[in-house]
Amino acid sequence: MPGPFGRTPFTQKPQFRTRVHVGNSLCQGLRFAAYPCNGTWYDAVSGVEASLTAAVAFGTSSLPTKNGWSNRGDQIAGVTSGHFKFPIGLPVDHIVGAFSVFIESSPVINASARATTGKVFATGEGVTGSGFSFGFDDVTTVNNGFAIVSNTGGAGTTISSTSNILGSNSETFIHRIAACYDGTNCRLHANGVFDKTASMTAPVTAANRRTHVHSTSNTADNSGSQVCASVILAWNRALTDEEVREITLNPWQVFAPIARKIYFQNPASCALTGTVTTATETDIVTGGKTIILTLTNDTWVASGATFDAQRQNIIDGIDSAQAEATGWDATVKATQGVAGVVRTSNTVVTITLDAQATYNITATETITATIPASALTGGSAIIATPTFDVTPVGVTGNPWNYYAQLRRMAA
Repeated sequence: MPGPFGRTPFTQKPQFRTRVHVGNSLCQGLRFAAYPCNGTWYDAVSGVEASLTAAVAFGTSSLPTKNGWSNRGDQIAGVTSGHFKFPIGLPVDHIVGAFSVFIESSPVINASARATTGKVFATGEGVTGSGFSFGFDDVTTVNNGFAIVSNTGGAGTTISSTSNILGSNSETFIHRIAACYDGTNCRLHANGVFDKTASMTAPVTAANRRTHVHSTSNTADNSGSQVCASVILAWNRALTDEEVREITLNPWQVFAPIARKIYFQNPASCALTGTVTTATETDIVTGGKTIILTLTNDTWVASGATFDAQRQNIIDGIDSAQAEATGWDATVKATQGVAGVVRTSNTVVTITLDAQATYNITATETITATIPASALTGGSAIIATPTFDVTPVGVTGNPWNYYAQLRRMAA
């Protein structure tokens, strides 16, 4: 039966379009949350996807494990030329004061082959300068660092990380880097660890400011930044150091958890019916009463030799709560033939009781049927319900029953 809805937080890149997780405090002020999806970049905040400015393949980069972030194949995507541009102004394009930006990314090539700064993300417009950009800083030497730039093309500021903060040959590894601007100073973080802080000019807006991914510039449709990335996040506030560490450990948590149904299997059961449910002592002596065992959410083992081998175990599981010297356990359970146990269907077994001439009780017996695990495909024993009683025959009531009992005793 269907159970309650469960929600599983993302721990890796979603493989489909989703939205941001509004219930996560890290989504407060989140204005851009983009990841590669179906051959383009998709922003989960606005629900808008970018367009590729050149007819090139949306490639992937295979990078080894570094800093605890394992290589995940198609989750690290890049282009060799062209770039992605979002066609309309997004919420991130209106950030003019405090902001934070986070990326999981890597340069594809080192400085010796790179023509310019390896920007991963940029939001801006025109030569007058606006917005900000974020990417890797190893243009002239292998600095193995990164940089945040405000108002490229205008009176902006560039803040570069400490040289070699990303380690030697940074282009061969995945990195999670962040920049947090509080309106005066900007803090840089590399893989969750604080690097440095410096004053920075606030980004400004512009009418045609747009967001670019993999572009060499945040002011024009330039191509070929030669970086790969898997997620880009931007806020209109400065994250705290603790929030940077938390988002670094799992950036995917900002995306809406998967809603899924959880199904619970109803427990197996067995219903006991048949003519035995109204049996008296005389009926057991005479024989012919039936015990019908019907399963729910389980089945009997396969018919033929497999089931036949379980017939005695089924008989042995039908037990009396009493201990009469000539009662159920001493007569019926001890002598009932297996031929009377028939697998009627996958879920039904019918037991036809043999005649038991020596059966003789002085008090009512309560009989319980426990289906052995070995007789069931589910592999777990089941107690059938309900129990049934066998009532003794005495002097009271119909006198012919008394005479019948005397005849049995004489025999």
